[in-house]
Amino acid sequence: MKAKKLYARLMPYNKKKGYLCQNYLYKGIRYTNRWKLVSPQAAKHLEEIFQPHDQEDEIPLFQILEEPEAKEIEAQEMEDQGRKNAPRIKDAEKLPDHKVLNEDELRAVAIAAAEDADEDSEPEPEGDPEPAPSLRSGRVRKG
Repeated sequence: MKAKKLYARLMPYNKKKGYLCQNYLYKGIRYTNRWKLVSPQAAKHLEEIFQPHDQEDEIPLFQILEEPEAKEIEAQEMEDQGRKNAPRIKDAEKLPDHKVLNEDELRAVAIAAAEDADEDSEPEPEGDPEPAPSLRSGRVRKG
């Protein structure tokens, strides 16, 4: 069975409808009004994110559509707004899969990072540390 192509973008800015976010950084990827080709797993996580200013109303932050629906919206936007620079499906950036880690995997990553940090750090010198060199000249100001 062929996997569905899912496209995601931020909901286009519309103050009246409550779509206020114009840029959003999620897992190191900046989302704007440009379409991005995402995996089904990533699409599922993006659907669960709402506009940050109004969590109670559950206004979606992302528009996630299959290819035919996205092309239909694209054509409608081009017609309605007469925009030649409208976000295009054919220009969609393909994103890597977002891997979601469970508790055990997160714990293992944290332990490995802590061990790497311990290996990279220098051992503490024994005894009293040397005093830092003074930035002042040897003169003492009187007065």
